[in-house]
Amino acid sequence: WRTTLDIQAEWSSILSILDQQRNITKYAGPGGWNDPDMLEIGNGDLTLNEQKSHFSLWAALKAPLLLGFDVRNPPKDSMTVVLNTEIIAINQDPLGRSVDIVEYDDSYEIWTGPLIDGYVAQTKIKITLNFKSHLGLKGEIAVRDLWDKKQPNKGNFTESYYSIVPIHSITVLKLQGGIKIS
Repeated sequence: WRTTLDIQAEWSSILSILDQQRNITKYAGPGGWNDPDMLEIGNGDLTLNEQKSHFSLWAALKAPLLLGFDVRNPPKDSMTVVLNTEIIAINQDPLGRSVDIVEYDDSYEIWTGPLIDGYVAQTKIKITLNFKSHLGLKGEIAVRDLWDKKQPNKGNFTESYYSIVPIHSITVLKLQGGIKIS
C-alpha cells in the first residue's frame, strides 16, 4: 500500500517521505509492504551519494524497489547503485522486517533492523553505532560495510562501531554475531 503522496526527484522530497515512514515501519512485513513510492535514482539532479542513500533506505524499509528510469539507457552511475546485490539482499531478506528509527536529531539518523542472518544498521552523518542501546546486542560482532567495495569487512567489535558519513550519504552495515540482550 502507498504510504505517501508522489515522490519528486529531489533530496528534500526523499527526506520528507522518509520522515513519514518513522511511525509506520511496524506495519510492513510478509503479506503487506509499506510503499513510499518509486525510486528516483537516475532522475533529477541527485548526487551519487544521495542515490545510494535513497536506494539503501528504501531497501531496508522493505519497500518495492521500482525503478523510475529507462533500464535500456540508464543514467550515469545508476546501474552501479541499483545492482548492489548486498543492498538488494536486505530488501529481499526472508524475515521481511523493516528497519526502525532508533535515534535521531537534526543532523543524523540511525535506523536498525533484524535480518534472518544478522542485523542491518544505517547511519547518516558522523555517528557511533552502540550495539547495546541501538540493537540490544552484546558480545563480538562482525561488521561489514555494504557500500565499501575496497574494504567491506571492517572487523570484529564488542561495544560499538564508529563511521564518518559524507553529507547526503549513508553507511549501511551488516552485523553478524553477538547475543541478543533480553
